[in-house]
Amino acid sequence: MPDVANVDTSTTGAVFIPEIWSELVLEFRKKRLQAANFFERRDMDVMNFGDTIHFPSDTEYTVVDYTQGNRLTSSLEANTEDEITLTVDQYKVRPFVVSDKLSKQSQYDKKALNFRNAGYAIAKAIDSAIFARSSEFTNAAINAAGTAVVPADLTEAQETLDNLDVPEGEERGWFLSPSTIKDLMDNSGNYFTSLDFSQTQSLVYGQLHYLLLGSPVYKSTNLPTGTTGSPATTYRKNIYAHKEAIGVAMQIAPEVQESYEVDLQGTLCNVRALYGTVCLRPESGVIINGR
Repeated sequence: MPDVANVDTSTTGAVFIPEIWSELVLEFRKKRLQAANFFERRDMDVMNFGDTIHFPSDTEYTVVDYTQGNRLTSSLEANTEDEITLTVDQYKVRPFVVSDKLSKQSQYDKKALNFRNAGYAIAKAIDSAIFARSSEFTNAAINAAGTAVVPADLTEAQETLDNLDVPEGEERGWFLSPSTIKDLMDNSGNYFTSLDFSQTQSLVYGQLHYLLLGSPVYKSTNLPTGTTGSPATTYRKNIYAHKEAIGVAMQIAPEVQESYEVDLQGTLCNVRALYGTVCLRPESGVIINGR
């Protein structure tokens, strides 16, 4: 049997074996992942079995004039229903091995740190898949690609969904990049922090203090990107959407696995998730191009 490659050893993990070291391992700041906790979750539908969820599409009814004496059954109209399907087809893993020698010689818990980083990688993949569904929104994108977002772009986004009778308030959410939030904060009109434009809200992890135009604001560095100009530059695509615009189902929520392997003289570990996403209501969201 051939040797196993790409194993964390006392050589690759040498920085964790201290001579004179600080008591704490410095960690990189993590991106705030929000999409999986905001949009429509249907985990319960595939909790025990199955790989496809069927969502009947809404049919908009029309009214008819009624004449006294007529039978109501004369005004019946049959509706042909359609459906949207969500397929649980994304199976993501992030395995790693921590050797016995590294575990014994390191004063830090390398396995726990690896689990943390692997879990973050899996969560990022899930959020990326959810945000990517915004490309299916049917509303035209707002603002020129690669330019600063201004308050008028936000009110235009709100008007777009209002005109489509999309439920408002906290059932909608703003997902904005740090550069967009800076542009809004720096705006001379101070609209972003004005209580006339927003409402104070107690802090939720990853959520700003404000309800912007009545909806919560989430800061994310994990939004979809595009390129524009020559030479090409990358810009972020901010999202304003109702929670039912996108659906996600996790048949296996991110979980850890580990097994000691004598042959490897170490512990085989893994973080995994099994999930699927779908754009449920493409008219219920809009992209606001940023920079």
